[in-house]
Amino acid sequence: PFAMIAAVSTVPGAVVHSSAVGARVQEALDFWQVERGQLNDHAIDRQDMPARLASMHLNLNVTLSECAPMVPLESLSVGVPSLLGPTSHYFEDDDYLYSRLVVPSPDSAWKIGTFIERALVERNEIIEAYRSYAPGYNRRAGESLEQFLEMAIGSPSP
Repeated sequence: PFAMIAAVSTVPGAVVHSSAVGARVQEALDFWQVERGQLNDHAIDRQDMPARLASMHLNLNVTLSECAPMVPLESLSVGVPSLLGPTSHYFEDDDYLYSRLVVPSPDSAWKIGTFIERALVERNEIIEAYRSYAPGYNRRAGESLEQFLEMAIGSPSP
């Protein structure tokens, strides 16, 4: 999370809310003088996740290895852009969403910061693009699941 915290420190008025926050993260927040919002030392309860995500201006999930793959989609589904790292397949088939949400260098605070700034400015456009994109993505995901299940258990009997 350190590159994300450093990037947030460049955004005037930014407040960080996070879960599973340990001592090192708190030290980083202090070091970069980032204002703290709601910080939890545990994961957010599943039923509380949509409301928590929706209460943000932007969510960051910019990692070198995907550890919470549904969070960006959940965030977008409640109307909040979510930046992510390049380790997932998300938005590879949509040039606009890919260029706005997938940070190519998740270890670069400067790069994350430029994506934060642009996402905040284009927030409404990103959400509208996602709303247009999601039905096709969901259909393709369902088809992929059906194909997987057919391969795993064989073709259904007539």
